[in-house]
Amino acid sequence: MTHLIHVDPLGFDTAAAAADALQGAFEAIATELFAPRAHDAAVGGFEAQRLRLAPRKILITAHSHPEKKVLVAAKQWDRFELEMGLRQAEVLILALRTPILAAATNVTINPTEQAGADAAGDGPEGPWVLEVFGGGDVSNNRKLEKNATALLAFGDERQKLFACRRSALGGHRPKRAGEASLAVVHDEGTEENGVVMFRITRGPARGRPSSRDEA
Repeated sequence: MTHLIHVDPLGFDTAAAAADALQGAFEAIATELFAPRAHDAAVGGFEAQRLRLAPRKILITAHSHPEKKVLVAAKQWDRFELEMGLRQAEVLILALRTPILAAATNVTINPTEQAGADAAGDGPEGPWVLEVFGGGDVSNNRKLEKNATALLAFGDERQKLFACRRSALGGHRPKRAGEASLAVVHDEGTEENGVVMFRITRGPARGRPSSRDEA
């Protein structure tokens, strides 16, 4: 299977090294995505590129026309696929650079649909696993609940983390998702470009959901 971003299967010594490598891949792909367009002589680096992605509303039909495909990693990709892959990678880069994970070591990353967690490593509080969501709304297709459930499957020996863009939460900071309890451990940046990180734990059984489950 051809992945949009290929990574070293042996991983990286530090979170910083993993984030830097992923940023390099992000910039190369974003350059291919943006450069063919008129008046795009200079597309900038990571910050400029991610700001350019942030306000865009992706319409699948508008980005899947055969004439709009872009050659990346020896494959023709729809612009929709590229933009979604870049958004996923962006949140992973930002998450690895938060104070929660910046000191992590023995880091592996799986940024674009590879098997396993999106990232894993060792930190001051022990081993951890991370899932990220690069889309625009965590409630769409129960993405938050699905990611939280996937994290719970890793067992109790590793800290389980979930990160997404602040805007993807719609102003809320959910405390529950399915069988999982969520606690915010990092929340900074602007509404469109900041990142929120939650610690995921298995919560007590509950009955009917109520509005008190969100703050």
